[in-house]
Amino acid sequence: MTDKPTDDRADAPARKPVRKAAWVRGAESSSLGIEIAVSVCVPMVGAHYLEQHVTHWTPWTTLLGVALGLFVAANAVMRTARQYQDGLKADREAEAAEAAQADAEPPS
Repeated sequence: MTDKPTDDRADAPARKPVRKAAWVRGAESSSLGIEIAVSVCVPMVGAHYLEQHVTHWTPWTTLLGVALGLFVAANAVMRTARQYQDGLKADREAEAAEAAQADAEPPS
């Protein structure tokens, strides 16, 4: 039989939070443009199709699709801004912790 590895997380020293590189945060933020374009175009095209083939409520179905797309795009912008702010806050906290640790160490 093989022994299962034990989980020593409680005994292990606290790990430093992983900090993302600046280019990774930039890449995450740059995908926002694609997300906005897709979130506006897909509902608009779908609503236009429904308008032409099902509802025949010209132009209201397409306008509802555009409104839905803009709502989804606004949510994407808010989510990305929140993630970016959380990342900046984590970076500031990590820098403050490193500075406090450097100040607490006795000089050699």
